[in-house]
Amino acid sequence: RSVTLCSSSDSNDENNYRSDLDSMRRILEKSWNNPTMGDVPTNSESAASAAAESIISALNQPDRAKVFMIDISLPSLDPASGSNIYDDVGAVEFCYELVKKIHSQRGSCASLRQNGSAAIVVRDANLVSRSKRVLEDDLGDSTSENEDVEYFDDFADFGVTIGASELQKNEPTTPDDEINQKNKEIYRIGSFLGSADPPSGPNMLHDMVKLVAKNALAASEAKEEDIIIMMCPISQAELVGVRWLVSKYGGSKTIVIVNNRLHPLPQELMASETVYSVLPLIARSVGSASDNPNPSPKIVLLRRYPKAWEIHVDVSKSGAGFELASEVPASEVGVRGPSMEYIGNRVKEFMQLKFGG
Repeated sequence: RSVTLCSSSDSNDENNYRSDLDSMRRILEKSWNNPTMGDVPTNSESAASAAAESIISALNQPDRAKVFMIDISLPSLDPASGSNIYDDVGAVEFCYELVKKIHSQRGSCASLRQNGSAAIVVRDANLVSRSKRVLEDDLGDSTSENEDVEYFDDFADFGVTIGASELQKNEPTTPDDEINQKNKEIYRIGSFLGSADPPSGPNMLHDMVKLVAKNALAASEAKEEDIIIMMCPISQAELVGVRWLVSKYGGSKTIVIVNNRLHPLPQELMASETVYSVLPLIARSVGSASDNPNPSPKIVLLRRYPKAWEIHVDVSKSGAGFELASEVPASEVGVRGPSMEYIGNRVKEFMQLKFGG
């Protein structure tokens, strides 16, 4: 019996897609082998922790390029999943968690400034606004410093309008407040497009570069921010933005691209390295299941710098856990890792060794 490997974004049918989502969730939670694969990336914090560890490891190697790719092919973080599945604000939360994890390790990384900060670059101003509301709620700051809010108090006149910052002056500072304030200072969210529509026409490149220069990283901000995280680029406009930012800052800043969906890979990213990647794969049988009684394998392609690309397989019906089926050095494959054909062949070899035939 032959097996076809499919990722979560391969299905065009909504019902099949949601079934695939459930399957992948079960794969990660039930079969993940922590001793050999690290922590299971089932939420933004755990995924960011693993990704940050790989980034710091790469930065601590001398004379390495500082353009890195993070690829976590979980449907909610994948822009190729479609608008009904992809959670763009959730993807920003992952990037924010990544910033926090990296910032906590600045002291052990000579390539990063101790007082540096990060820019998270997303598609447009609409996403910036929606993300800020969520992150500010998480940080306990749902109102801006200069915003006037109407407060009502039993011991004061109703309807007195005072500034939120004025109230805060009299509130005692707690350790959590101090942590939240520090977290606000280590990141900023910018965008490729700002509030503009994607440009088109003969001047598209020039117009797009102007938008990125204005909205992603202004000159005053560029002095403070030593990390640029570009989130989930997939469109032609974002392609131009990625190419310009990498060309301008690739030699002076650490650049991280999360879930890059630009095809083909632009020339500016040919020298980049995928330092953390998780790709769960669904094995679909071709032909009758009665042809072979062996269970269909559950598969994860994993990269954790400095380790090689690893193919982990669970062939048990009970989800006993992933086993390392094969690995290939990063230097022997492209930036995006081994091909589906390569993975399929290694899985077949593993199955043959496991069950014979």
